[in-house]
Amino acid sequence: MQYRQMLGHQLSLDVLSLLCDRRPLDAVKTLSAMAEAGDDRARVGLALLGNVGGSCDALKPSPTFQTFAVSTIRRAKESGATSQTLQRLSEVLAEEQAGPTADDLEACRQSAAEFKKLSPAMLEEFTRTLGRSIEMLRGESEVDIQIEYDRKMLVPGDADGQLNLAFELLQKGTAESQAEAATLLRQAASASPAAKTELAKCLIKGCPTPASDPTEARQLLTQAALAGDFTALVLLSGATDPTYFDLSAVVPPSEQYAWSQFRKRLNEEGCFGTSQYLGWVSFPDAAPNLMAMSPADSAAAKTRAVELLGSDLNTTRELLGCN
Repeated sequence: MQYRQMLGHQLSLDVLSLLCDRRPLDAVKTLSAMAEAGDDRARVGLALLGNVGGSCDALKPSPTFQTFAVSTIRRAKESGATSQTLQRLSEVLAEEQAGPTADDLEACRQSAAEFKKLSPAMLEEFTRTLGRSIEMLRGESEVDIQIEYDRKMLVPGDADGQLNLAFELLQKGTAESQAEAATLLRQAASASPAAKTELAKCLIKGCPTPASDPTEARQLLTQAALAGDFTALVLLSGATDPTYFDLSAVVPPSEQYAWSQFRKRLNEEGCFGTSQYLGWVSFPDAAPNLMAMSPADSAAAKTRAVELLGSDLNTTRELLGCN
């Protein structure tokens, strides 16, 4: 699950399968060949597997991990975790404490070395695409340079590329860049749950102007959540700071309650990877309070939760690879 969460959009299915089958050296061999042939996603995969910018030894558990494990189990018990959750938590912590295998560490080292070997050619490609030398690029805005490069490299129909460029344009934050980002997100939304979520956020907060009708935003979030997008699930379940993102006008409390139960079930099964599982067990989110709702809303919340858990949960689990 951790591989799927971190690398699922960067790696081909065959490479991801090798990693999930605990064959990291075979995965690196395949990635290296793809990266040398100019595959940008393979290059990103090598950088991530090689912990570029850090050390492969940083993947090993720290000497204080045992203390962390004990405190995590204690917090889970205090939070009312079930015996099944505590059992799964113990297994996850034991696996984390065991740390990476010798093959995992060697795959990290090989990935880092391969990425370093490819770096000069990647830099040359970067400057050639932009038509300016490194010396000429110094002093320019890094955000603007990356946007220019990604615009030129964008392949029509590449949803991940469109989403990445949209993120950069939103970071720039001008009305023009926000409008361009919204267009890209619309193009990517048909194929990317994450793009659906970002487009919904744009419609609600303004990108560049808020939507007058929140219906489309709620539909986009629902579609993204059912496809397993974690951010969409967090937003729909009301688990965000209202000062950062307030969805109360878009998602009523009864709907938030139902989605909180849906996300809880997926979290219980570890469907979002180790880090999210440990965070959820240690600091579980409180579900919207049924007692604070009207009797009609409380009944609607329970009915909607049963509907989601009954008709949609298995499909979402399969999409996440959580079987």
